[in-house]
Amino acid sequence: MNHPRATTDRRTFLGLALAGAAAVPLASCAPGGGGSSSATTSAGASVTTDASALGNVTIAQMDTWTDKTSLQAQWIVKVNAAFTQKYPNLKVKRTSGTFDDINKTLKLKLSDPSAPDVVPANNGWQGIGTLAKAGLIKNLTPWVAAYGWDKRIPATIARQHQVTPDGKSIGKGDFFGIPMAQGGFITIYYNRSKLAKLGVSVPTTFDAFQDALAKAKAGGEIPMMIGTQDQWLSTTTLFALMCNYAETQKISDFVYGVGGTAADTGMKEAATTYQAWAKAGYFPKNFAGTPSADSGTAFVGGSGVFYFYYSDSLPFQTEAKSNAFGTFLLPTQGDLRAVGASNQNFSIASNSKHADAAALWLDFVSSRAAGELAVQTGIMPFLDTFEATADTGPLLKDELGELAGVQKSDGFVPYFDWATPTMLDTMGAQCQLLLAGKITPEQLVAACQKDYDAFQKSQG
Repeated sequence: MNHPRATTDRRTFLGLALAGAAAVPLASCAPGGGGSSSATTSAGASVTTDASALGNVTIAQMDTWTDKTSLQAQWIVKVNAAFTQKYPNLKVKRTSGTFDDINKTLKLKLSDPSAPDVVPANNGWQGIGTLAKAGLIKNLTPWVAAYGWDKRIPATIARQHQVTPDGKSIGKGDFFGIPMAQGGFITIYYNRSKLAKLGVSVPTTFDAFQDALAKAKAGGEIPMMIGTQDQWLSTTTLFALMCNYAETQKISDFVYGVGGTAADTGMKEAATTYQAWAKAGYFPKNFAGTPSADSGTAFVGGSGVFYFYYSDSLPFQTEAKSNAFGTFLLPTQGDLRAVGASNQNFSIASNSKHADAAALWLDFVSSRAAGELAVQTGIMPFLDTFEATADTGPLLKDELGELAGVQKSDGFVPYFDWATPTMLDTMGAQCQLLLAGKITPEQLVAACQKDYDAFQKSQG
């Protein structure tokens, strides 16, 4: 999970064939391979991967998709149904809370003896880093070995879910969470009819995108829809812009505490461009007083040509409506790169009474079968390659192209705010001031560096 999102939805899924779950010894490391009913780690921990050996279990699973009509909510319902179809003795009891509410209360919920088995702990220090250090979520090493997750999850994605056992570093160490097989990027949505009316092609270079914004302004359109009353959305465009001015490694090194400074991440240059867009009148007049949800609704309703947002997260009510829009990643200098992650990180509570069943659910939600359900639902899969078909809608076809491009370049960029538990709040407030012309790009960089330095000092 990365940021709060308004979500939407489309289609149905094909049933999955029943398949028996096998238990594997550590030596085999093959998901679903044959073997004994348990796997033992070098630390002596034992896990059971044979669903039939677990008895009748109800897994308490939590996520952030409170809108039942959203794409992700419909997808997870289908995933849970397919999971129980495959393992009839394992049921899933799903509950949901908003991103903000879960972030504020998750530590308390995990401290409770009756904590949910599976929780949507955010990536980075806002979530798994802090929770792992507090001992509130399980080290997944035994199940990683049993299911071979480290073999099928790309390294650049895997590190988004790793924490060192001493809780002092993220981006390396052991798995304390697993990505689900559905995700996305900070992408640029565009209104197909408006772009065509302006006589503008989908930009393939950063300069071409800048030109498109200027042409939209000259054509009497709102070039870019945005609403920054909610601080977090003010960071979205900045994160995407940073990818144009810094290589993936520079941003990753800072986020994961490997080295470098905030100034090395392209933030100053990105902030300069971002502020210039605000001064040029590319945003709606009252963008600072517009909630994020309202800006998304306005864009879907026909206001604005472009909109920086998250894959599959706009409130389309029908597939036909969604296909009136397209999406593309911000063209970057050099290899294609974009801020992206699975839609949510799922972790197992340390107080879970059904850890083996919960791990079996993690294996399923991160599987190709779950990714296929995402495609069938009309949303972007994440952990594998998927081809568009004749039935694939235009918007999803755009998204599959984005995924293939970033997979090819291995250009997955972590969210900058994962660098500290408070970075999102710091950046959100500072971006609001930046867009209002009350601070300079240099001051934004300095504020983020100060936040980072204070956290690193607290880590010892």
